[in-house]
Amino acid sequence: IVFLPGTQTSANPSGDILITERHTGFVRLVRNGVLVATPVGDLKQTFRLQQLFDINLHPQFSSNGLVYFIWTKGGDNHDGSDDMWMTTAVAKGRWNGQQIVDIEEVFEADAWASHPGGASSRGLFLPDGTFIFGSSHRVDRQSPQSLGSHIGKTLRIHDDGTAPADNPFFAVEGARPEIFSWGNRSVMGFAIHPETGAVWELENGPQGGDEVNILKPGSNYGWPL
Repeated sequence: IVFLPGTQTSANPSGDILITERHTGFVRLVRNGVLVATPVGDLKQTFRLQQLFDINLHPQFSSNGLVYFIWTKGGDNHDGSDDMWMTTAVAKGRWNGQQIVDIEEVFEADAWASHPGGASSRGLFLPDGTFIFGSSHRVDRQSPQSLGSHIGKTLRIHDDGTAPADNPFFAVEGARPEIFSWGNRSVMGFAIHPETGAVWELENGPQGGDEVNILKPGSNYGWPL
């Protein structure tokens, strides 16, 4: 859910609100406190979308209208079977005041897996304009501890999907340059500390294993060890 800047009025104090629907792939609009009947975006029309997660406004949204989405992308299983095969992806679209248009993929994580478990993700634009988001653990007990995979990581990219050169593993042989932190399970939220500027991350875990982590570039947060 995001609140659109510049749309607040005395009759509409919350302003316009965009909401993602996880399983339909729809983007819905609440205007003047009422849910508009017709979806204003449909990512399943563009992608092989399994689940739609977060929606984030670009830092220059007021001038460019760009919104970013995190979603589970389906594909053909590499073993030739009909089993589920999915990864995490980032897309963008442009809000024209009535519809989400010009929808396109920005980034596809190297996190393909057949297990649907642990499918969740949230994102956040950082103060420097880069975008951080979670890539699920996929119930994989090896890859979250490998820098050669995006599984079980938080990733940081530019708004065009490229890796920032100051990422901690940008020039490390065998490591994926988009990795910001590793050993993460399922990211459920991010926040910027208002005084320190630190990135705080919430992730869920089994049987009391929920965590709030203060993310530091290159740090390993342990899952599943």
